[in-house]
Amino acid sequence: MNGEKWSGRQAYLIAALAVVCIIGCSADQAPQSSVLDAGSADTGAPRDSSQPDVDAHHAVRLEIVSPSGRLSVGERVELEARLLDADGTSLSDAVDVEWSVDDAQIAAVDANAREITALAAGHTVLHASAEGLTDSVELQVEQTGAPRLDIVGNALTLTYPVQRQLQIEAHDSQGNTVAEPSVRWESSDEAVVRINNGLLTTISEGDAVINATWRGVSDSIDIAVRRVGRITIEPSSGALLVGDELQLELHYFSTDGRQLDPVDPQVQWSSRQPHVAEVDSTGLLRAVGGGKATIVALSEQEQATATFQVDVRYKDISCFDSHCCMISAQDELYCWGRNNLGQLGVGDTRDRDYPTRVDSTAKFESVSTGAKATCAIDTSGKPWCWGSDSSGRLGTSRSQYDPIVRPTQVATQQTLEQLIVHSDGTYALNTNGQLVAWGVWPPHYRPEPTATQYDEPTVVDQGPIGKIEDVQSNCLCVRRGTQIQCIGDNTSLQMAQGEDAPLWIDHFVDWGAGLNMTEVVGESTSLICGRDMAGDVWCAADNNGNGGLGHPMTPTGGPSFYMPTRTDWTDMFDDLHRGRGMYCGERQGQLWCWGPNWGCQLGPGANTEPNPLTGDPYSYKPVLIELPHFSAVAIGQGYGCIIEEGSGILECWGLNTDPTYTPIAGRYTGACNPEVVQVRAYERPGASP
Repeated sequence: MNGEKWSGRQAYLIAALAVVCIIGCSADQAPQSSVLDAGSADTGAPRDSSQPDVDAHHAVRLEIVSPSGRLSVGERVELEARLLDADGTSLSDAVDVEWSVDDAQIAAVDANAREITALAAGHTVLHASAEGLTDSVELQVEQTGAPRLDIVGNALTLTYPVQRQLQIEAHDSQGNTVAEPSVRWESSDEAVVRINNGLLTTISEGDAVINATWRGVSDSIDIAVRRVGRITIEPSSGALLVGDELQLELHYFSTDGRQLDPVDPQVQWSSRQPHVAEVDSTGLLRAVGGGKATIVALSEQEQATATFQVDVRYKDISCFDSHCCMISAQDELYCWGRNNLGQLGVGDTRDRDYPTRVDSTAKFESVSTGAKATCAIDTSGKPWCWGSDSSGRLGTSRSQYDPIVRPTQVATQQTLEQLIVHSDGTYALNTNGQLVAWGVWPPHYRPEPTATQYDEPTVVDQGPIGKIEDVQSNCLCVRRGTQIQCIGDNTSLQMAQGEDAPLWIDHFVDWGAGLNMTEVVGESTSLICGRDMAGDVWCAADNNGNGGLGHPMTPTGGPSFYMPTRTDWTDMFDDLHRGRGMYCGERQGQLWCWGPNWGCQLGPGANTEPNPLTGDPYSYKPVLIELPHFSAVAIGQGYGCIIEEGSGILECWGLNTDPTYTPIAGRYTGACNPEVVQVRAYERPGASP
């Protein structure tokens, strides 16, 4: 019995142990079996479909790329998501994604446009799902400004075919400028206008609208395309000074009169008078010489012209009787007036009634005009002369009736600082303060047996001499130390040596000794006036009959002064200038003149009276001439000229009834009011009117 029972208990135990063994062994072997089966062929065992395939070539994750989490009310943003493999590599951008939001009151999804629009301030969650994978992003919508896109400029009217790069300005919702935004461009009519990345190309006549879109905002611009009917140059005319530059612009107009917006076609610019004004390929004009110039612009079949008067900016002027010469700011020489013996240096003996450029390679520093001759010093200190070579004053052996019609350099080793040309000689100051002469020395009115004629510049006084005074009264005056000294002709007793003084003095004598004279000037009728340190004016000579001595005339003539005598008035001046029979003084930037007024040389409204001797109008007292501020003055025979301060423009006034005597601005009547003197277009070397 007992043996049978034990046997049954054994059977139960054996069965229980077998079950335990089976369960335990299965649990222990499962991991090893899983490892062994990894990567093996599908055994048909069921798998959880929610778990991604971990193969490196299959998507394991979905990621939302745009939007990033913060939007502004009104902002529209493109929806974008991508699939990533196990290495984080994007597999494809073209993913069929389903989009949704938790709160449609905060943001709305447009699946077709793949855009999300922020509707109201608040918080929501954006969900994306594709190929069994999902992702989500929290969105915070704020009440801020929306993005803004602007096409720079207004509507355009263009010709064709041209190209124009349109510019845009983009700002994000925070108002920050966005550089190089990705803009979508469109044209409403590509037969008229095409657009590629903002580069507009006109094709044919018509109208079109160009539209630009970025981040859901857009802007547009109207484009009208028309055929060119005519062109113009702006400005079309004007006045310039030599050395000025002016940028010219070409304006286009359609056949219906509408102005076209600026284009950049192939334009050919040219000047018909390049010696007056030059123009480069960009339309930049440069005034190079006095005169009138016509500028031409040729664009395809259309042509436009513009005309400019170019005046010369002068810095120095000299006038003697019937001709004047000026030096320009470019160191060029311009002369006009009487030219019967070539004294203008323009290559012929024809008179000029407007300033004419002297054709010379030299650059000039100063100029002196004399009786039928002119001399100048170039920028290297060498002398040049032309005109009538009376008594060898031009440094040549030519006859006075064989004129030198162009500037001719005088052969010398001397370096000069100043010169003055007289009727029979030329006198200069070299850099060592020595007096140099060529022609007759000392100067005289009639031949003197003790005078010497020099054929070339020769030192005649060792100096030191500080300055040659502006005296043309057949004698020469210089400043030596603190004293004014004169030498030469004394026919009119202008040397102020007394009534019994010789009529020719061959050595230097003091003029106005003890009067502290600062300067003297002498005009061609043998009258000398000087200015002392206080500014008072003193004169000496026989009475010239026109009030030049500063004393009233009488029916029998008036007083003569053989020693320096103060004028009958007390006006004081800072500088003196001489002319034919008249004098002028500067005071505080104003010009006052006295003497004859038969040519209106005393200016408009001059308070003159009949000369008791001649009956002609005159004034022995200084008369104010209304003038702009000036930097230089020259007085001739019945006229005066100034160079305006700053601008360098030449203005003249006075008599011009006979151009063979008075060279005033091409006019044949009295010009009481100062007038600007221009240079004619034809007045260029070798040209004729």
